Amino acid sequence: MVEDFWRTFLALSITNREAANDIETRFANRINSMSLLMGSEQREIFLKTVNEENEMVLREHKSSPDSLRLRLGLNKISYAPQIHAAPSRPRQGLGEIAIKTAVRATIWNGISSIFRIFR
Repeated sequence: MVEDFWRTFLALSITNREAANDIETRFANRINSMSLLMGSEQREIFLKTVNEENEMVLREHKSSPDSLRLRLGLNKISYAPQIHAAPSRPRQGLGEIAIKTAVRATIWNGISSIFRIFR
């Protein structure tokens, strides 16, 4: 949850500081509203854990912001989340498509013949 906040915050802070501040406020409100649903002992543990994680990420950001961005999956240059595209396959020629279609038709003809036998 804390790392998701930092990922979004860092990505937005480069392009839109106002939106980054809004994300920060919403994160704080979300943590507070979640803690209100818990008992007092659980609330203390939850808030302590969130604060510790937040401080840990903040220290990492202060010591090496580029390594934090890379660890969070942000591109070092644009600071936008990296999107990994699936490897593209070469297109099939008409001959390959015709062969696959013929094979499929032959297989389905064989399957339908088998079912006709058992009718």
